[in-house]
Amino acid sequence: MRERAHGAAHLPSFGTWGKLALLLCSMLLAGQVTLDTTGEPETILAGIDPHHTTIAAVQQKYGLQEAIFAVPPDPYPEGTKLYKWGRLTVTLKVLTEPSAKGEVIRAVSVEGDGEPGDQAINKTGRGLKLGAKASEIKKLYGAEPANGQTRLQWKDGTTLVIGTNGKGRVSKLELRAP
Repeated sequence: MRERAHGAAHLPSFGTWGKLALLLCSMLLAGQVTLDTTGEPETILAGIDPHHTTIAAVQQKYGLQEAIFAVPPDPYPEGTKLYKWGRLTVTLKVLTEPSAKGEVIRAVSVEGDGEPGDQAINKTGRGLKLGAKASEIKKLYGAEPANGQTRLQWKDGTTLVIGTNGKGRVSKLELRAP
């Protein structure tokens, strides 16, 4: 279930882990207020640009992942994987799909309180951080935050999901490439 440092990765079958990956990805599409957003789309989360960053670059930046999970081939292409890095106060997940160029990053998610200081793992390219007040959503993206989750979608299909906790603080960020 976990990748070994000196061996091949063992990818678990759908089971519990696959259901977890499916839940993560389906959360991008269900149960949130969706706001069409104008202007340039958000392109970076946790220092990762899904259009240009490779999974190897993510591994170089954050070290060897804690786990790699196989994602079921329906509705995702066969070979889709979910990479997970766990830290004390933040969890990073990266969803990849196979392509002719190798693995392509399709979604990035961070959740938790965030790390101390101005760390890339805590924030979007525009600077929305885990732990920020919900009012920062309006300031940075021009959208009124919804209670619980706000889904921002740009014309090119890029989506940013922002989760807030009961204290009105950002507790989850998800960026999905079109």
